[in-house]
Amino acid sequence: MAALTVAAVRQRVASAVDAIAEWTPSRWLWDVLPMAEPSTYAHLHFAVGVAETTIAPIESSRVSRGSDGAMVTTTVIVRWLYRVRADNAVADYDSMLASEQTLLVALCGVAGTDLHLRPVAMRRTTVGDGTWSVGDVTVQAIHRLAIQ
Repeated sequence: MAALTVAAVRQRVASAVDAIAEWTPSRWLWDVLPMAEPSTYAHLHFAVGVAETTIAPIESSRVSRGSDGAMVTTTVIVRWLYRVRADNAVADYDSMLASEQTLLVALCGVAGTDLHLRPVAMRRTTVGDGTWSVGDVTVQAIHRLAIQ
């Protein structure tokens, strides 16, 4: 298993989401959505962030510099926005859930030779005046961390 940087893990996840039709990467960091992207054009905009990286307990005594790196788990969060119309809120909510399923399928399609993604949580929140749903999909990325 090749060693990866945390930035490379985030970029691989972002590329998988960007490949979904109609999804658009936000220019903002994941933890400022939706406040930074209030536009009505932000429907299906997303951002990918990494909340933390932890070294596997068995590896903690063997971490060394070099190309092997250390086995780690990086918590990756995909945050995305879905527009909910006031006159069709329940149907739009169901469509948002279908979009979330599409996102999960895309994440499961990431090549698993040097990066293994395991979805661990899906969270949904309605914000503002009820016209936006914010979705968070949290995955654990298991990989070797490049320490060079």
